[in-house]
Amino acid sequence: MVGAALSAVAITWLLVANRVPALDRLALLRNLAAGALAVVFMLVPVLRFRKRPWHLLSCGITSWSVLTVTYAILQIPFPRLGMRMGTFP
Repeated sequence: MVGAALSAVAITWLLVANRVPALDRLALLRNLAAGALAVVFMLVPVLRFRKRPWHLLSCGITSWSVLTVTYAILQIPFPRLGMRMGTFP
């Protein structure tokens, strides 16, 4: 669930940044909003599993894996994305 939410934020962030040129003047605000939303989604498992560290670890690994696969797939339509920050070395 968290991985899917983070992936949705990443996809939306990337599409808005690259396909909506009218919002270029609001790039800083757009980036702050997307980053804040990502942090909120990352805090969900921390707050939910604060007394169960193994559940937090498994949720974090699963979420990060989903986000990593999404990022790797996003490099297909956006080939320069990997030049900025690569998924794999």
